[in-house]
Amino acid sequence: MKDRTLAGQPDAAPPTEVPFSLWATGAGFGLYLAWGMLGASPSLLSPDVAAAVSFTAIGSLAERAVWLGFLVLYAAWAGIRRAAPYRRTPFALAAGACTALGTALVFGCAAAGVREPALFLLAKLLMTTSAVFILLWGERLCALDGRQALLCVVMASVVSLLAVLAASLLPAMLQAALQTAAPALSAAALALLETRPGGAGTLPADADRAACRGEGRLPLRAFAGIALFGATVVLLQLFSEAKTDQPDELLWILAGLAVDAVLLAVLAAKRMDVKASSLSRFILPLLVASVFLVFATNFGQQAVEVFLIGCAWIYLKLFTWIVWRLGALRAPWPVAAGIALGQLLLTAGTVAGELAYGALVAFAVPQLAVMGLICILSIVVAMFFLDTRSVSELAEEAAVFDPESRAMCERCVDQATARFGLSGQERAIALMLVRGDDNDAIRTELFITNNTLRTHLRNLYRKTGTHSREELVLLLRSLF
Repeated sequence: MKDRTLAGQPDAAPPTEVPFSLWATGAGFGLYLAWGMLGASPSLLSPDVAAAVSFTAIGSLAERAVWLGFLVLYAAWAGIRRAAPYRRTPFALAAGACTALGTALVFGCAAAGVREPALFLLAKLLMTTSAVFILLWGERLCALDGRQALLCVVMASVVSLLAVLAASLLPAMLQAALQTAAPALSAAALALLETRPGGAGTLPADADRAACRGEGRLPLRAFAGIALFGATVVLLQLFSEAKTDQPDELLWILAGLAVDAVLLAVLAAKRMDVKASSLSRFILPLLVASVFLVFATNFGQQAVEVFLIGCAWIYLKLFTWIVWRLGALRAPWPVAAGIALGQLLLTAGTVAGELAYGALVAFAVPQLAVMGLICILSIVVAMFFLDTRSVSELAEEAAVFDPESRAMCERCVDQATARFGLSGQERAIALMLVRGDDNDAIRTELFITNNTLRTHLRNLYRKTGTHSREELVLLLRSLF
């Protein structure tokens, strides 16, 4: 008898319950995103700290180059260590401490009226270490299944947007404290997830992935599509903001929360995975609607166009992480390297969008030609690089666990036995759990009592760092 709902014991978590690890991942990731969003939203904060907040943003080409340098260094380290597990806690704590210290230094100098260039250069250098968070949280997302990863990304977006919204209501001193504390708290969440029993073992094993799934190929087409999508949204944003001296950043926050609410509703309504190819269908409508409204309202920036551009930008961020996760899991490299390449291309795309707009303005290109360029770029992105078929192929190329496959089930349990030190009886129970057997089937096959089974399940939870039957099965099945 198969237990399709993963229920069957009184202390099992219901299928709809979100495990603690998912809450911690969503909240911790969101705090890092909040730090970056606060730096990009000075107009929402107090005038007393607006200048300092603006300085915390990684904006210039030189700053982005250094930021990407830390990204590449960590990806290179992950490649060197791909054959042996390593602790990520030191990287998380170092990045959190440096980013928080750099942010505090900026606010401290601003409060004291210090204008020493060397101090601001040091602060900026410290804050560029925040790039490491991209790969640390990316690795954590790759350890989850598709539904969990999407849920965590949406949760992180909600946390970041609500943090910015809350900061806008706080006095200046608390705004500075919130932005300073955000990276430190994000690092603490990563360290907590890493140090929990079995926490390190839940991350993808690159050598095992290559052996079990075969050498994959990096989806450069989808990654390039994300970069062009970013360039298109940047062009739209700059074109729209040229109509006003005071862009309404609050509408961006509300647009992001609206997009997140829709995705959360879809996740709640659909118990199965939401496919990446389904998410790609919304790209073209968002771009078309944004382009039309931006170009149709030349008499000034309108709230509706700002709202739609905000929706497109937040949707880009959410969709980016889903595509990066799929590509990193499929690539023959460590997942950190795959995500690093995705971020490099996205940064190149956004910088290209900014430079292209600056060149168009400098050479006084007619607005009609600018509109045509953005329209063509939007169509190319949606119809060629991020069309439903190409994204669907990307998702389908990744190996899918089949509980009916004896070989896959055995691989999962072999990996779990090696990593968590399972006993012979625990291994047998884990194998039946991976297959989807319920408690009655396990007791019958192994000739054990209900109390004995409960004892073995509790030991499995303890060794793997899980807290429910569902979480344990998801972990075991992720090891194939």
